Amino acid sequence: MRVLCRHLVAKMGLIKTPCQLIDGTPVQVRHWRRFGKGHLLWPEASLGYCAAKKETYYGFRLLAVTTLEGIIVD
Repeated sequence: MRVLCRHLVAKMGLIKTPCQLIDGTPVQVRHWRRFGKGHLLWPEASLGYCAAKKETYYGFRLLAVTTLEGIIVD
């Protein structure tokens, strides 16, 4: 999927854009109150805090790099 995305971005000529934006959002695996040693189905996931949503989460942080027009490049 990543190879296809980079191929399309290269075809569109967006690799050389002078300005790109990075944004992130939490992807919650389970509610943080259910976090415990016996419930770790995702050992790569961890506890985190999202300041924008003012909440604690157990899961991953999804990051996206976009152009100023909103096209995801990575």
